Order: sequence, then structure tokens, then C-alpha cells
Amino acid sequence: MPDIMRSASQMRFGSTIMERTPLRAVLYRVGWTKLYDGTEEPIGGGKYNEEYVGAEVTSFLPHEGHLYGFVSSLPSNRINLHRVDPSSDADPRRVDLVVWTSTAPDQGGQRVIGWYRNALVHAQEQPAPSSDHGIWQTMCRVEDAVLLPANCRTMRVPTRGEGRFGQANLRYLHSDSGQPDPPKWWDETLAWIDQYEGDNLLEHPESAVLEDLNDGIDGRQGGQGFCANADERRAIEHHAMREAIAYLERDGWELLDRWAYKSKPYDLVFRANGRTIKVEVKGTTGRGERVLVTRREVESAQAAPDEYALVVVKEIELTRSDEPTCSGGETRCIHPFEPSSAALRPLAYEFRFEPEHDA
Repeated sequence: MPDIMRSASQMRFGSTIMERTPLRAVLYRVGWTKLYDGTEEPIGGGKYNEEYVGAEVTSFLPHEGHLYGFVSSLPSNRINLHRVDPSSDADPRRVDLVVWTSTAPDQGGQRVIGWYRNALVHAQEQPAPSSDHGIWQTMCRVEDAVLLPANCRTMRVPTRGEGRFGQANLRYLHSDSGQPDPPKWWDETLAWIDQYEGDNLLEHPESAVLEDLNDGIDGRQGGQGFCANADERRAIEHHAMREAIAYLERDGWELLDRWAYKSKPYDLVFRANGRTIKVEVKGTTGRGERVLVTRREVESAQAAPDEYALVVVKEIELTRSDEPTCSGGETRCIHPFEPSSAALRPLAYEFRFEPEHDA
């Protein structure tokens, strides 16, 4: 098998690689948390997590520039490295991609929550690298990994039909005999990962709190609405997207991509006056005088304000029920969108302990 290992900045998991050689990869299924830094108990993830805290909770906690990931490999307590890369007998194996998946507790469905590139996979559990970590089998450099914010975990992995995980928490891409055995949905998953350009909690951990902060801003004070549950948030977001599309199309803009939000730091792509415009959409039940934007959204807008627009749909009417619905709202479009430092206010900081702070 030819060596296709490359640096994180160069690596692309496109169809040309798949056509040349089966990708050395494996998928893991773990319990659900937001940060995987040891600060939360996992939701789901098997019977073990019902009584104890599985070691997967520290799989995205950096230690000396590396991540140390764990997946329950019952019943054998071993990862079958032959099915990860049948071309090698080494233990550990060097692999191109480890895809982490989990079941969303609010929305349901098994989803991609992050990935390691250029990883080292051991067959058996390894001792914890620090007192803050658990046991592990898989390691990669921090710069070779992505942990998705909860609202970016949109890529689903089938739980039914041919190619599903089954009872095991690992999905191999080779059979016991070493023959390629990728599921039908693998190419789509690979393409989504390859094209993802949204936030990475390892680079921008503040993205994890934006959803909570968004809910806490009081709409009566001109903010982005009152506290809503996950179903209500989705109803507001979907309604805002529909209203934004209708508003821009009435203004003569041509919709090019309505699914950009699945992998980009913006929601929609339009063409206007011969130029491609990236559109970020915000929906609110409040007056919409303030909205939350991520660091990635701000950086993207400031880099090319003429190619970026912010659309806010405010004063949306939300009907609360088991299946919430939305109506109405007033739409405002800002284009070009060039957020100045005077218009931005930090709502959270990350504090990092220096060694001398540890008593």
C-alpha cells in the first residue's frame, strides 16, 4: 500500500485517495459530551457509563501537544488492528483517520462529533498520560484533530440498515480477512469531513458556550431571545433560514447553496451583482438589537466584508408545543458585513493555568 500520510494542512480525504487505495481509518462510538475534557459525565455510550464514567470523556483533553482517546472495545478489550490496516503487522498502527461518533441526546441520531488525523492506534489500553486523563488506545497531535461544537454535529451516521455499527462501538472498514468493507455511507461521511470549515473547539473553545449564552440573552433588552429548548431553537433557526432566503430572493439575489451551514462558518451562499456572497443568518424572538457571532464568523466577515452578509430575522413568533412552530418576524440584511471592534463585546474568555498557579 503506498504511503499517503501527510501533514494536517496538506491532507485532503477526497475521492482521488479513495480511488488509489483503501483509507486506513476506523470509526468509534462513544458517550455524548460537549467538550470531552473530563468536566462532564457522558450521556449514553453503553452500560458502563450508566454506573461509571468512561475514559472517552478526556479524548479531546490536550496533554503536552497530544490527545489521548479511548473507545470501549468490548467484548475482546482489544482493537482489531488487522481490520484497521491489514497491510501492516505493527502495534501500534499509524492510520489516516479516526472518526468519533455519538448519539445526540436532544435531537437523536448518531452523529460525527470529531476526528483525529494521522493517528496512532494501539490494540490494547494504555496507561493514562496524566492524572487528568483516563486510559487510552489512540493518540494524535492536537493540531491534527477537530472537535465539533454541538450545533455543528450535523453529519449523521446510520444506526439501521446495511453498514451500521451494530452492537460493537467500533466500525471497521476492512473485513476479518482484510478485504475492504466500507459502508455505502462512508464516501459521504469522508467528503463532509474533507469539506468542513466550521469551528473547532480545540482552536476556539468559546464556541461551546455560545449556544448557552445565546439562550441567556433577554429579548426584552434587545438581545437574541429568551431561553429555549433544543426543539424550539431548531424551529427558530429553520424559520429564520426560510425568511432570509425569501427576503434575499425578493431582492434579486440568486440562491446557490442552502446547505452551507452544515460544514461552513456561514449558512447560505447567494450570487448578487455578479459576486458570490456568504450569508450568516440569525433568528430571534427578541428585538434583535444584539446577536451572538462566533470568532470564526467574525474573522470570515472581516477578511472579505464585500463577500459576507449578516441577515437577522427578529421578533419571530414562537408557538410552544411538543412540535414548536414559528411565524412572522422582521428581516434585516447588513451587506457588506464588516464587524468593527466597537460593535463587538466579549462575553466569555478562556483562562489557562500557568504552572506557578497550581498549588
